[in-house]
Amino acid sequence: MDIIIKSFIGIFFLMLISMVSISFLGIGVTMNTAERYARDVEKRIEYSSLSSEVIEACVDEAKDRGYGLYVKVRETAGDEGETKRYGRMELTYRIRAAILSLDSVIVIKNDLSS
Repeated sequence: MDIIIKSFIGIFFLMLISMVSISFLGIGVTMNTAERYARDVEKRIEYSSLSSEVIEACVDEAKDRGYGLYVKVRETAGDEGETKRYGRMELTYRIRAAILSLDSVIVIKNDLSS
């Protein structure tokens, strides 16, 4: 009888540890995917010289993927009369792990320049 109780407790803890590990792996995959997508969007916007059409397309695509994307572009006048554009982008996404009661929003912030 003692062996049955010890076996049950061992299996229970093994399953608990496995489920927590799987939750952490899922969170890691979600974070890695979002960071790669943020770098991709940053490159696309910068290579287009901060084009408003590209920014709108990226915002729509991010919404379809379940992310929130906010891009603010500003212009400054240089010494020789040329304008320089720069901006900031914020990509927000949510991570969840039900077994850990974790539900959090993470924001990735990147500076943009043309």
